Amino acid sequence: MIRAIMKDGAFLSLPSAPATSDNLPVAQDLLDTLTAHKDGCVGMAANMIGVSKRVMVYCLLSEWCVPTSFYQRGNVKNNAQINLQALGE
Repeated sequence: MIRAIMKDGAFLSLPSAPATSDNLPVAQDLLDTLTAHKDGCVGMAANMIGVSKRVMVYCLLSEWCVPTSFYQRGNVKNNAQINLQALGE
């Protein structure tokens, strides 16, 4: 779902909570929002769409990616990347 871009400086300056694999829907919303703004943006963090979690997406060699180092549990390796399309998203 494409979400509005958060512009509240007070909210954006707050620390974000750790994310888990339960936050993959947030990553999908980030991906949708970033795709809608791809002409002027190559990456977004969850707080930019009003979600205070440590999730981000970015473009790497023309593929949208989510670094898994933000997930604190599960069977993912730190500093790896997930391609959301590979997850069936």
